Amino acid sequence: MKNFAYRTFTISFPIFLVFFICVFQTISGMFQEASSLDWKDSEWRTAHCPKNITGSWLSRDGENIIQFNDNLVISKYGDNQENIYRHRSTLKSLGKQFIEIALTPKGSSDPKPLFLRIRPHLAFNDKQSKTSECYIKIFRFNTRKDANFNKYISWEIYKHSK
Repeated sequence: MKNFAYRTFTISFPIFLVFFICVFQTISGMFQEASSLDWKDSEWRTAHCPKNITGSWLSRDGENIIQFNDNLVISKYGDNQENIYRHRSTLKSLGKQFIEIALTPKGSSDPKPLFLRIRPHLAFNDKQSKTSECYIKIFRFNTRKDANFNKYISWEIYKHSK
């Protein structure tokens, strides 16, 4: 009886150990930290994506347009509705992962600021058709403090409009 129990243990333990290692690696692989694109990444550059966010960007659903200009940001949505904001921020990355912009509504009686953080999201380069697509992710924050702690109120993905 002891011999049978010993043989069963010596056979089943390696099988259990291999099974446990496979399950552990699968689970730990699901929780690996994913890195996002950076303004200087090769995927972003080879797709000929812009070094800054100046210009027009179309939301993924095609219903919103956001235009970044030197001192204005214009958000167009719905049936020809738009919000116009002033800013004093640079529209270049300056070596950082995010471009940060503090917006103040133009012509509003309640000048409640809005804070944006923008980073590259995806870049595609189709060599056959010689086209590229560049996407950014825009995070919205109520306050600068919320932005510092990454407590965004919403985010949306926009495609560069050429």
